[in-house]
Order: sequence, then C-alpha cells, then structure tokens
Amino acid sequence: AAEKIEAERAAHGAFGSLANFCERIEGQTANRKVLESLIKSGAFDAMGGRQQLMTVLPQAMERGARRQADKASGQGSLFGGASAEADVPLPDVDETLERTRLSYEKELLGCYVTGHPLAQYESEISSLSTMTLEPVILQLSTQSLRADALETVTGASTLKIAGVATHLRHGVVKKSKETFARFQLEDLEGSIEALAWPEVVKRCGQHLSAGAILMVTGTLQREAEGRPTLIVKELMPLAEAQVRLTRALHLTLAAQGLDEPMLASIRQLVSLSPGDASLVLHLKTLHHGEAVLEAAQDLKVSPTGELLAQLRALVGEENVRLADRLYART
Repeated sequence: AAEKIEAERAAHGAFGSLANFCERIEGQTANRKVLESLIKSGAFDAMGGRQQLMTVLPQAMERGARRQADKASGQGSLFGGASAEADVPLPDVDETLERTRLSYEKELLGCYVTGHPLAQYESEISSLSTMTLEPVILQLSTQSLRADALETVTGASTLKIAGVATHLRHGVVKKSKETFARFQLEDLEGSIEALAWPEVVKRCGQHLSAGAILMVTGTLQREAEGRPTLIVKELMPLAEAQVRLTRALHLTLAAQGLDEPMLASIRQLVSLSPGDASLVLHLKTLHHGEAVLEAAQDLKVSPTGELLAQLRALVGEENVRLADRLYART
C-alpha cells in the first residue's frame, strides 16, 4: 500500500485532501483500516484535525469510490481532471482531547510522537512520586534483585510511581478463579511490568484501564524470567492522588511588588477549593533571603487540577508546587 501511495504521489503530485486521496487511491490498496491508521498516526495532519478526518472518512471513501467507478465507465471525462463533488467539508469537531491523539500514536506506532500524556503533570509527579522509571535503575534492579539491593536503589521498600497504564491484560488465578491484571506502567523516563493480584483488582480495579494516568503504590520483585516487576498494593487516578496525597501546596512569591490585590486573588481562589492541604507561602526578598509562612487553618485547600491551573496562571507555572509533607523536599 505504501509503495502504491508513494508512486501515485510521485506521478501526479501531492494529495490535496482526504477526499482527493480517496479518489486517487483504490480502496483495495488503502482500505478503511489503512486509512484509519494513517489518520490516527498523523499522516494526514496537514489536511485537517484527526477527529475531523475520522468523522468524514466514510463520506470521503464513498465519494472516492464513486468517482473511481465513473472514471472506469468513461464518465470521468465529463468532469475533467478534478471533481468538485469529491471535496468533503470538514465539520467543527473538538480536537482538544490530547490523550486521545496520543493513545492513537502509542497504539499504532509504539511510541508517543507529538507529546506525552504525562507532560502536563510533571510537577505533580515529581512532588508525589518516590521514584521514576529510569532505565539505569531498572537495569541495576535486574542485576541485583535482593531486597536489600532494591532498597538501596530505590530508597524505600514501598514505592509510589505515577504513570500511564498500557498493554492491559487480565488473567485468572487457577486455584481461586479470581481475576488478576498485568499492565505496563510508563512514566516520562521508562516503563515497568506491573502486576495487580485479585484483592487489588477488587478494591481498585475500577480505575484500571488502558491509557489511564495512575499513581501506583507497590514493591519491586523479580519474576522467574529475571525481569523486575512492580507488585501493586494500591492504585488511583493521578487527579485523585494529588488531592489525597498532598500535604502542602507551596506558592513562591516575590515580596517586592506584592500587593493587596494579588493576595486577595490568591485568597479568593483557595477559598473556593477547601480541603486538608496546608497553604505555604514562600516570600522571596531582595536582601533578606526567603520567608516561609504557613497560612491560617481556614485557608487549607484541596489541590484540584482546576485550582492549580488558576494559581499557575496567576503567579507563574514554576511558582506552584505540591508536596507530600508540610515542607517541600529540596
């Protein structure tokens, strides 16, 4: 299929639209599955949004097949070298679902191309996770799978790792006939096989799906094949984890120029999202270092995604961070 598409493009020029492509490439060469794969993986991005193109694909294929049939029967000459009918207008479709686009890329290409589903959560992940899946750590853990060696590598026997669940599959324990789950947990630096036994699936399985962004608590161990595996103790959506695990929301502000309207805006935002996390202000001064102040108890917050986005827009992305303790790690 790729060779025929390339030959048509070389002979008659670039494809102007999805409909133009369907008119020039026979359905036997590029069937619906091929076209869906090309759209989802980004090959048609210059011609429209991926959701737009997926929406009009049936119509474009139908018109393309009709145009090819007209040409085969000799009617194509009546319309000259182009077909106005083959131009399919693109509808207004929501293209903001980045996770959908990235999941398509992962499914079809085996990797993320235009971004990473965890990129927007990097700050939260670094604050709440106890380790990242760096390849060097996994290699070391493979070579030294004794419990004491693992604890030396990771710094803790129980780990908290945020990542995307992929390659989800279920199995049944022979003895109890209960369901367990295996999946790949991928963060910004690597991936690891994760295993959730039936008791975990019963308790947390509703959160486990392909593409889900999770905070996973568990321990590392080696399976018979020698590869490291994360044995899951608990899992939850990252959005839930940032509320449940956060003990403090830290805001860094420059003392010089800090005025009452700014403080009032911060107070208004946090008052609309009450919770259990302390609000900690870091006031940077020109000549006297940094003053750290814990806000009053009535300003404790729930660090929801909406609140974090509003605060970052107000004081700057780099000046808002979460911590699983009152005073953030440095």
